[in-house]
Amino acid sequence: MNKLQLVFLMLIFNSVSGQNLTLKDLKIEPFYPEPEKPINLLYDLDEVSKYSNEDINSNFSNFNDLDFLQSIPKDNKVVMLGETHYAKNILFLRNRIFFGLNSNDYYPLIIIENPYSITAFYNHYIHLKNNKEAKDFLDNELSGFLYTEDDLNFLDDLREWNKRNKEKQLSIGGNDLEFTYDVIVDKILRPYFYQLNKIDKTEIDKIIELGIDQENDFFVKIVPYLLQAKKENLIGKYPFITPQYIENVIKNYSSTNNAFRYSFEYYRQMAIIRNISDENFHGKFLEDYKIMIHGGGKHMKNHFEFPDNANFLSEGSYFNHNFDLTKNKTFSIMIECLAYVYDEMSNRKIEDCIPQGSQYTRMIKTFQKGFSNNLIDENQPYFFYEKKNELLKLISQFYYQNKSISFSKQIWNNMKNLGFFDESAEQFFESKDENFNYYDKYIIVPASKITTARLKS
Repeated sequence: MNKLQLVFLMLIFNSVSGQNLTLKDLKIEPFYPEPEKPINLLYDLDEVSKYSNEDINSNFSNFNDLDFLQSIPKDNKVVMLGETHYAKNILFLRNRIFFGLNSNDYYPLIIIENPYSITAFYNHYIHLKNNKEAKDFLDNELSGFLYTEDDLNFLDDLREWNKRNKEKQLSIGGNDLEFTYDVIVDKILRPYFYQLNKIDKTEIDKIIELGIDQENDFFVKIVPYLLQAKKENLIGKYPFITPQYIENVIKNYSSTNNAFRYSFEYYRQMAIIRNISDENFHGKFLEDYKIMIHGGGKHMKNHFEFPDNANFLSEGSYFNHNFDLTKNKTFSIMIECLAYVYDEMSNRKIEDCIPQGSQYTRMIKTFQKGFSNNLIDENQPYFFYEKKNELLKLISQFYYQNKSISFSKQIWNNMKNLGFFDESAEQFFESKDENFNYYDKYIIVPASKITTARLKS
């Protein structure tokens, strides 16, 4: 190896090992600093709706700034909240919107983008009145099914509401696939079928192992045991673990299996629609009451129709255009976070946490890499998916006021048509235009602390 080759290899090694690493290498940008005085280049800021980024308070009363909630219940059976994931401030807004709706009206069920099976455990927890019983259930059963500290905080708020409001009980459900199917098969299905009369547990174990290994034979061989459970009307360790619940979990796992094997988006969306509308899942709630659905932004665009009868690809499209009970009776809110703060996750390694989604894991690993190379301030926001521009600079100042903002479509279009902004801002306008066309309301969260993954027990 000659000297030139050695130098070249050293340069590669230094780059890989993180020496001379920059934020540009990490493909993120620092947030704008707090302005010395308010930036007001184009219009009267009083014309922009501003919402607090505080979480719901202990009295469930701090939602007076959400004045748009007043008119929603009259004509809308379903409120849909779409989001960009992993932002605490979005969750705080979600919480205030949900409790605000239930203070003015009654939307007794919130459906979240979590696996169907585990949210039944969430729902059981929030209806437990005894504090010791609730703590025991949390420690012994629920803890392993909670992904973030923010999930638990919301459940505790729901539980507190239910303790105070006997006539307005709230529930929570999930509409998504069984992504941790191996845990579900082992921790939910195995102990349930062990309770059958005169059962050979070794046979149950063989079938459960097929399920853990995602073998198609599982769905055939479990059927006789499910029929026996129905005949015995077998109730599991907790009262919600009924034959119908177990059948639903198996159906949802079958949908998960089909999604992983064949066509992920098709089978996932078919399952999500079923989990919301089928009376054996959450459909009875939907038939009898108003509900709120919370999930990713693309799921909630209710003013968009897919070609070729494919509206099932979005809950918003399907329930606003195809489902008779909710047709033209939906209100959608899109909340988008533009930048993220490392915050509490700077003290936790992602490897020590309960497994998270792939996007979240990538973001945290990027933060970790920057933090370990002294490039990241854990208390400051960073842009992951946005390019800096003059409009972002204008929006960013609201972060320092602890506010999120909502432009009317008219103001947005007026700003866009001024021709004041640079090319990057014009691209930003273009990328956000659809939010004014596909949703009833668009809220921008300038920046937020990232959600806190829970540590493995």
